[in-house]
Amino acid sequence: MAGSVGRLGPFNPEHDDWTLYSERVDFYFIANGITGADKKRATFLSLIGADTYKTLRCLLVPEAPTDKSYEELKKKLEDHFAPKRSQIYYRSEFYRCIRKPHMSVAEYMSRLRSLAKDCGFGAQLDVMLRDRLICGINDAAIQKRLLSEGDDLTLKDALQHATSLELAMKDSKELHLNGSDPVHSTRAGAGGRHQKPHNHNGQYHTAGGGGKRNCYRCGQSGHAPDKCRYKTATCFNCNKTGHISSVCRSNPRRSTPSRPSDYKTTDRPVHDIHTSDTTNTRDEYSFTVRTGRMDPIIVDVLMDDVSVKMELDTGSSVSIMSLETFRSHFPFKVLEESSTRLRTYSGELLTVQGIVHVNVVYKKQAVVLPLHIVSEKGPTLFGREWLFEIKLDWHEHQLILRYTPTTGLTGLDDDEYDDDDDDEKRSRTTLVVPLESSGKDKVVYKVW
Repeated sequence: MAGSVGRLGPFNPEHDDWTLYSERVDFYFIANGITGADKKRATFLSLIGADTYKTLRCLLVPEAPTDKSYEELKKKLEDHFAPKRSQIYYRSEFYRCIRKPHMSVAEYMSRLRSLAKDCGFGAQLDVMLRDRLICGINDAAIQKRLLSEGDDLTLKDALQHATSLELAMKDSKELHLNGSDPVHSTRAGAGGRHQKPHNHNGQYHTAGGGGKRNCYRCGQSGHAPDKCRYKTATCFNCNKTGHISSVCRSNPRRSTPSRPSDYKTTDRPVHDIHTSDTTNTRDEYSFTVRTGRMDPIIVDVLMDDVSVKMELDTGSSVSIMSLETFRSHFPFKVLEESSTRLRTYSGELLTVQGIVHVNVVYKKQAVVLPLHIVSEKGPTLFGREWLFEIKLDWHEHQLILRYTPTTGLTGLDDDEYDDDDDDEKRSRTTLVVPLESSGKDKVVYKVW
């Protein structure tokens, strides 16, 4: 329409919401001074587009659009494109709405208001929004703070408290990451490939720091040599004082330090380390662990500000937590679907409930990492997927690692899938291998 105010395109039922579109039509009439009944009807029929007009004519048979008023035509299309459901349905959608990971408090409240518009809460709207905000916030710290306010807490105050806490936690994390010590902050990519943790000689190594000179006593950065805790240590390689064997200049293979005589050595292959697609064939490696004790290596981390003890498992391609432990630590966190398949060495499938992404903090390192949740009970495992992203303090754990090649591990056979189940066949599959340790079975994993 020449000289009209604004522009309103045709209605597309695949992408547009009829309720919103009809409201825009009314505003269009007001903006352009269209008040007459016949002119409203003619303009409306011109705006809705050819496909919608054809649908309208079919709905009116045997009558014609000119036999109806603008309001009647709009009501006919509303009944067709936006039929009213019962309040029970709309309220069930409202009650099930939980804040998704990485959704801000403001975005969550906007979503709740959108769902509440057809629930018919009336004067109780603010109370229902407040309750749903507290129950579905999906953050233990914020929820605890809101619950402590009691029944007199208003929606306005609840939203203000939740937003303030959200910003405070964000600011605290940024201050923590920007401290005086070097911090490594990364996000694990979905499906991304990690660099293999070995060189051509099969020696284990870690990536160096970004440009800062490392301490010659221990090889680490962030402190001066005269402040190093290994200043009085005796090297296992040359028996000199003042450095450790991993940086000994007398050792041509620094990544394979000599061991003290009282260390017990187990040269059996323990864990498969290789991660690959189902269509690729590559060499496989396993860890040989040398340690003076058989107790599991425990790593203390913070997951979403919750302290969790994890058992280091270099054979586990993914990090795993039992559903029981997950519900105990994160009762309001929402699980996402996962295509990962976990199979025991004897052929039994584990029940994968889903996957969550958690904020992990370990010794000045902050990372967002995936955590797989299984129904079976067991320890929480710190797997290789996390090990590639978090640099552990190996001196603290007093663990020496090296690689040895191994063979004989197989994944799911092709005949275990239906012929037409190509998508399932291409999904990530994990082989689970039992490991004997102090008379107890320990589960380790391999993505095949």
